[in-house]
Amino acid sequence: MSYRTKPTSLGIGRYLGQIIGFTIFALILGYFSASPDWRYFPADKALVKLSFSLSGERKEACKDRTAKELENIPNSAKVPKSCPRERHPVRVKLWLNDKEVFAGEGSPSGLSKDGPSQFYQTFEVPPGQHTLKLEVKDGGPDGGGFEHTASVELRPRDILAIDLDRKALMLGLPTR
Repeated sequence: MSYRTKPTSLGIGRYLGQIIGFTIFALILGYFSASPDWRYFPADKALVKLSFSLSGERKEACKDRTAKELENIPNSAKVPKSCPRERHPVRVKLWLNDKEVFAGEGSPSGLSKDGPSQFYQTFEVPPGQHTLKLEVKDGGPDGGGFEHTASVELRPRDILAIDLDRKALMLGLPTR
């Protein structure tokens, strides 16, 4: 007894079904790649981004180790100074045209609280001339800090990125 299978008549229909299915999928994908129209922020505004990481001052000053303390330390770890790792939180204030728009405190990151404090905040502002003032306190309640002031001209849909180091306020605008 031999078993014969009947040929199926799905050959061309199966391929047509796949073509139709993939075409519909491609059309839906193409539509959603360009629609609906979405804007990051309004066309009549500019955006200011405050974004930086900064380590606060150490909570305790480094101490010189005595000769007796150095005797008890293995040769591979002998360092003449002992510095505790924990750092102060960083407090930041930002003024835009003499109006305070941000005040925040960042705790040090890391398990030993020895990493940088991180800040990220965005503000929509009208285009035009703006004065920025950034005040940073990184040395504890009675410790030091610094401040920077800058003026900038913003056009509609400009994005201004504010970064800093201890010496200067760095403003990043797209090239025009």
